[in-house]
Order: sequence, then structure tokens, then C-alpha cells
Amino acid sequence: MTKYVGPSAAALSWDSVVIGQVRDISGPAMVEEAVDVTTRESSDREYKPGLRDGGELTFDVIYDPDLATHNTLQNSLLNGTVGVAELQTADVANLYDGFRFLAMVSAMTPEMPLDGALGANITLRAVSQPVPIIYLVDEAGTYLVDEAGTYLVE
Repeated sequence: MTKYVGPSAAALSWDSVVIGQVRDISGPAMVEEAVDVTTRESSDREYKPGLRDGGELTFDVIYDPDLATHNTLQNSLLNGTVGVAELQTADVANLYDGFRFLAMVSAMTPEMPLDGALGANITLRAVSQPVPIIYLVDEAGTYLVDEAGTYLVE
């Protein structure tokens, strides 16, 4: 499980291990297709929900080949393995939320600036629909309630 790391923070994990040195996070970009069911009898265009797409989550890291999570993501890409991705954010009431989904690493683009740190842009492609998660924690960061509403501390 990921841990809250500060105000307005987010944590990203892969198979329950927090990914180190993450910078910007975008997504998951979830989409539901609109199927046009307009007929000649229709007075307006009509749409019905179609197929849903769990989308992609992209993030940048300051790349460190010695970090296990960076190597794990690279190996997942090279081996075509699927893992559990979890994005967790927090609000002011110590109620953490986010998404969990099965994903594959679909891209890992190295960044090698002339003047700056090595980096990588990583894309996780959802292979299952992202499921919302909610946790309640105390001031010390101890989880009190999991996403199913089960009390973890008496």
C-alpha cells in the first residue's frame, strides 16, 4: 500500500511498492465511447454508452538504475507482464482516495538532458477498469478504514 507523503501529495505504486522519485503524474484518462443510435425517427442525435477504456496513466521520474522500482517497471515492459497500479491522493480530512487497476507498462522513454538529471517518462496502460479506492487515516498516517469500509484499527 502506498503512503501519504505530504500536503497535496500523491503516491504511485506498482504491485504494492511505492515507485521512487516520481515527479508529474497524469491520468488515468478513462473514456467511455458514445455510440450513435440516431434513427430517422429521432428529432435529435441520440447516444448510448459504449465500450469503456481504462485509459493510460503517465508519469515522469528522476531515473535511477539502482532503484528496484525503476528496474521492475523496465522489466515489466520488456517481459510484457501485468502488475497492479495504484494512485493515491489525500484531502484535508485525512481521507485518501485514488484508483487501483491492472496495468501493463506500455512505454518507457529515457530523458538525458545535457544539463540535468536523468529521467524517464513512463506510461501505464490499464488492462482493467480503474476502481476507486478510499482510505481513512489518522494523523500519524495509520490506515483506519480500507476501501471496502473495513476497520483496520479498533
